Amino acid sequence: MYRYKRVFSIGTKAITTYNPNTHEVTNQWCYNEFVGIAPSPKASNEFIITMKKGRKTQQMTFSTEFRPEVLTRTLMFSPLFCEQPRNETDKRFDAAKFHWDEAKVKVLLVVRRYCVSQVDITGHTLTDYKYKDIEYMAKVADHPGAFVVAAGGFGRLHMFLTEQRDDVMKAIILASRSNIGYEIAVHRDLITQHDFLERRLGKYSDDDSITSLTEFKVQKHTPRYLEPAPRILALSENCIIERDPSTYIVVTIRPLSEVFALIRYTNDPQRFSIEYVNGIVRKYSATER
Repeated sequence: MYRYKRVFSIGTKAITTYNPNTHEVTNQWCYNEFVGIAPSPKASNEFIITMKKGRKTQQMTFSTEFRPEVLTRTLMFSPLFCEQPRNETDKRFDAAKFHWDEAKVKVLLVVRRYCVSQVDITGHTLTDYKYKDIEYMAKVADHPGAFVVAAGGFGRLHMFLTEQRDDVMKAIILASRSNIGYEIAVHRDLITQHDFLERRLGKYSDDDSITSLTEFKVQKHTPRYLEPAPRILALSENCIIERDPSTYIVVTIRPLSEVFALIRYTNDPQRFSIEYVNGIVRKYSATER
């Protein structure tokens, strides 16, 4: 079997492979002739792509240490593939999100091929929890139907309540295993609501991470709210923190090491965005930009 080094490029319209030495295109498949991508059962670093070739299909096998990332990125374009898997549709579950202010907000959990999406009552996707980024799941002992998802690379906890808890967790595990080749762990030990509130910020729950060195009043622009949400944007020794100005509770936290870029808007002297290395962008406005 011959092996060639290739750059595997995932574009908005096609999959393209390049010779890394000459940068020449070696293959290209538009999504309208791309059947699918799946982890190989033979090796933990291999994946298989399937393409249409006339009336038949053709397969190619690749290997990479970044298999979960490649599969995730490619499957984000799966609605454009020429064929959809038979009997495979997004699984939807009614649920509630347990928020930082202890409010329970109705949401829909949608188990997709590469992620589980949190969707609001209007049908708008609020957040995607990509399977490759889920560190573990655990059930909550003192809340019937509650479970937590640890995601983001530093143990950040997200808590949901649903009457179909076991079905949701099973669907997430199976979708991740079959589509991404990534095994999501479920902790045997149950946690409590108190545990969740104490540990929800993951490893950045310590005083050095949440103690502000400087703070700014900002407006956060997010699809979650019809109007911009007031926030205190703070910097600690190692994190960017968002606090609720009325309660001073930490809404969210991210390590400074994950900041990729700061973006200014030429058409608005108060607007700016923070882009993170995982592609997430958060938008704000402030008089002290």
